[in-house]
Amino acid sequence: MLKQNRPKKRERLAKVGISGRIPIMILVHILCLFLHLVIGDQIKFAEKISTRSTAAKGILLCGNTSANDVKVRLFRKASDGMQNIYQLFLINL
Repeated sequence: MLKQNRPKKRERLAKVGISGRIPIMILVHILCLFLHLVIGDQIKFAEKISTRSTAAKGILLCGNTSANDVKVRLFRKASDGMQNIYQLFLINL
């Protein structure tokens, strides 16, 4: 008999103004945030481990004499992007 007199859970929640489910939009936002964090980190990680090959031919000089059995390492150097774009613009004119 007590069960019949008690209001159901949904009815109690409806009186307070709370629905029994999480709104779908909140779930969509949480999913988008999760995907943004996962995919955004993968792009940055891929930039760090770039595997590009570069070839160079010629004679490496040390002063006026040629250098033999020398290893050369190439390093990426950050530069002004706007300056490079401006130079490319002038070349293409």
